[in-house]
Amino acid sequence: MAADKTWLPAAVRSWVGARLSGPPRGPVVRRRRAAIFLVARLGDFVLGASAVRLLLEAWGEENCVLVVADATAALAAEEFPRTPRITLPLQAPSLTRDLMGAWWRHQRKFRGLAVVETVCLSHQRDLYKEVALSWIAMERHHRLDRATYPQVPEPPLCLELEAHRRLVGAALGRNVSPAEILPRFTSVTPAAGDYLLVCPTTSEAVRCLPAPLLVEALRRWRSRSRARLVLSSGPAETTQLQAYAAAIEAAGLGPCERVQPADLPALLRLIAGAGAILAAESAPAHIATALDKPVCVVTGGGSYGLCGPGRRSDRQVAVSHRTPCYFCGWRCTQPEVFCLTRIAPDDIAAALPAL
Repeated sequence: MAADKTWLPAAVRSWVGARLSGPPRGPVVRRRRAAIFLVARLGDFVLGASAVRLLLEAWGEENCVLVVADATAALAAEEFPRTPRITLPLQAPSLTRDLMGAWWRHQRKFRGLAVVETVCLSHQRDLYKEVALSWIAMERHHRLDRATYPQVPEPPLCLELEAHRRLVGAALGRNVSPAEILPRFTSVTPAAGDYLLVCPTTSEAVRCLPAPLLVEALRRWRSRSRARLVLSSGPAETTQLQAYAAAIEAAGLGPCERVQPADLPALLRLIAGAGAILAAESAPAHIATALDKPVCVVTGGGSYGLCGPGRRSDRQVAVSHRTPCYFCGWRCTQPEVFCLTRIAPDDIAAALPAL
């Protein structure tokens, strides 16, 4: 369902994709009840965690196999340790360098595997994910396409969670309630910490929290709190943290400790131990929500409603500023990202506890 970014004609990519599709040849030596396909970024994996758990509880953890991205394999091992995993690259944007290379290196991981059914929780699929799905020898599959993907979010669920709810319900043959599909973790226990954890970055620069907005929000919050400030990010978003810390310290808001978790389980523990979290709409925000932590999520309008805002309780607050250019798909054409830069700092500060 996702559009491929390529200069090659679609017909050429489709022709090559068809020749890279299909399970590897060989006798069946591993039979499983189901394969659960969730090759996704960290934030999307978090959103799918409860969907995976519901399927494993129904069909048996050892009877299934998880197909996940390399980047989320450690978290999958923490949350679902009894379920075998097959890991794949997160993306393969180049036809010759990436997609053909992925076929050569990773299709063999599916050799000898056969399942009764596959549930695909990766709804925004490009050619690579469609090809990778075809490597699973299955009798039937459950997946959504453009025609069946939900178009209107049904609070408290965003579109992605509503898609998971519908798909899991169809696979299990029962109604799945919104409460069941809301993300949660079982491998880590949240604690009442004494620091404000600030996670301003995302995987796309256009969606990151503007530094001037962050400084002004923290200035207002600092007027009623002397709690520690801890600055962090996802494992792949480290280069900008020094600039954010410098801006915070230059504004006289006190020292800002920078913590870069060594891996995903360490990131979970850092978030679980915070008193509150201030984050852009990104993986740390989804993790904090899944842990039911106090969190202020600064939400832009590029894909509003797709993966957020979401909440488990009134501890989660989303702050936004509606502009006429909402739903641009983060292809911003304005002089600046007004849906973020025009958010009121007072609204952010008011959403943060004093700790």
